[in-house]
Amino acid sequence: MLPTNRNTRYSNRQLHEKVHPNQQYEDLQQQILSIINLRLK
Repeated sequence: MLPTNRNTRYSNRQLHEKVHPNQQYEDLQQQILSIINLRLK
């Protein structure tokens, strides 16, 4: 469902998650919003 570049970006975010745990939620929300926006267009 998600493009490959998103998956690599997400794995990078998972490494980052140890420093900023809340950033995972924000990134997930951004991904969901961008996917919804793409489907609406």
